[in-house]
Amino acid sequence: MAVEEGNLPAPELGNMTPVPLREVWPDEAGDFTPWLKENIEHLGAALGISFDTIDAEVAVGKYNADLWGQEEGPSGRSIVIENQLTESNHDHLGKLITYAAGLKSDIAVWVAPRFWDEHLDAIRYLNETAGGHRYYFAVQIEMFRIDQSQPAPLFRVSVHPNNWASQNRPLRPPHSPRMEAYHKFFEQFLGMLKQRDSSITQMTKVGYQSWLFVPSGRYGFLYGVSFARGQRFRVELYIDISDKENNKKTFDALQSQRTAIEGELGAELSWERLDDARASRIAVYTSGSIDYSTDKLQELVQLAIDRVLKFREVFGGRISPAAPR
Repeated sequence: MAVEEGNLPAPELGNMTPVPLREVWPDEAGDFTPWLKENIEHLGAALGISFDTIDAEVAVGKYNADLWGQEEGPSGRSIVIENQLTESNHDHLGKLITYAAGLKSDIAVWVAPRFWDEHLDAIRYLNETAGGHRYYFAVQIEMFRIDQSQPAPLFRVSVHPNNWASQNRPLRPPHSPRMEAYHKFFEQFLGMLKQRDSSITQMTKVGYQSWLFVPSGRYGFLYGVSFARGQRFRVELYIDISDKENNKKTFDALQSQRTAIEGELGAELSWERLDDARASRIAVYTSGSIDYSTDKLQELVQLAIDRVLKFREVFGGRISPAAPR
C-alpha cells in the first residue's frame, strides 16, 4: 500500500552546534598535539592515508616538528604534520616548509581551524612546483556537538595535490588496524554489558574511535569508557548539562560527597573539574592499551562492565539536571 505524500512522520533530527577548539584542547602543544598523535586515524581518514608510525616533537636542527610519521604499506612514505589552534599564519607556513625539507618528508600536512586565502594559495603553489615529488595538504579542523553529545572533531581537506585523486586514493580509506581493534573491543563491551543488564542502553552499534559513551538516563550525564593517553584505561562520569557554570556547580556538589562516593565505589577517583573546558569528569584509571594481548583485553572488557554498572549504582541517585542530591 502506497503512503501518501505528506503523511510520513517527521524525522527526529538533532541540533549541531560548533564547539570552540580551546574548550577541548586548552593548549596547542600540551593538549592538541598529543591528542592528534594518539588519534591520528581521524586525520588519516580525511587524507586517505593509513599511518604506520607517528612521533611527536621530532628534532629538525634546533626546532621540533609537531608530528612526523610513516605511511602504512609498502611505500612507507614519510609524513610531517604542523598543527595549530589559531588561524593560519606565516609562522606556521614557514615551519611546515622547514620541517618538510629538514626531514625530507614526502607528504606535508598543515592542520588549522581556519586558513586565509593567501595561505591556501601558497599550498597550491607548493604543489604545483613540487612536480609530484612532495605533496602538500591544508586541512581544516572543526569541532561539533549534536544536542548533548560528546564533541566530535571534523577534518576537512581544503587543499590537496592536483594528482592525488589520480593515484586511486579514496577520501575515506578502509579503517586502520587500530581502528578495527577499537571497534572490536567496544562491540564486545557493548554486547556483554547488555547481557549483564539489558535495561542500561538501547545502543546497537559502536564506532571506530578509542572511546564509547553510554547514556545514564539523566540529561547531561554519560558513562564513558576510553583508552586515554599514556596507556591508561578510563571509566568516567562525564558531566555536560548545558553551560560551563552549571557543569562546575554540579561537579562541586558531587565532589563535596567524595568520601561517601569513593567508599561506595570501593575505589579512589580522579576528580577532574577541567576549569578550562565546558564539561567536567569524574574518572577511575587503570593501565590499559588497545595493543594488549587478547586475554588482557578481555580483562579490560570485564573491568569496564563492572565499573560502568557500579558507577550507575553509586551515581544514579545523585545526578540530575538541576543539581546532585
